[in-house]
Amino acid sequence: RSLPETVELPPDVAQQCTWADCIADMERAVDSLAPFASGGEFDLSVDNIVALLNFRDRLICSLCTGLLFQSAVLAAEVQDDEDAGNSSRAFANTAHGAPRGAIGGSGGNRGIMVDLAEQVRRLRATTGRLPEKYTLPSLPVASEPGYFSYDAAA
Repeated sequence: RSLPETVELPPDVAQQCTWADCIADMERAVDSLAPFASGGEFDLSVDNIVALLNFRDRLICSLCTGLLFQSAVLAAEVQDDEDAGNSSRAFANTAHGAPRGAIGGSGGNRGIMVDLAEQVRRLRATTGRLPEKYTLPSLPVASEPGYFSYDAAA
């Protein structure tokens, strides 16, 4: 239920339904995979457990991407403040976070933050303002294979 706070619906989905509709659909998908979905009988299937794990993974990934996108937006706002000469506000905004230039933290896994920062810059260049939330390319679906799926061909 936290997704609407950090991400926007894909544009094609947003024209057809609201977040409440999408959340209800997601809950129905989870209920259909739950062990008690078959009329009260306990039906523990490995396929259902794998589907639930993959779905949970996609939901958490979407939530984390939304949070990281908001971090990229904040970094762009701090950069704007520094460029405008408002260094006291920029310092206050970064005092509890990573210093400027440390997007993504230390280490070699900076790819997603760099990509999100570039996306924020592109959106600001095309719209003239900073976006509030990340727009999902597609909604997570419970029936899609994922990291927990077994591929016999592999």
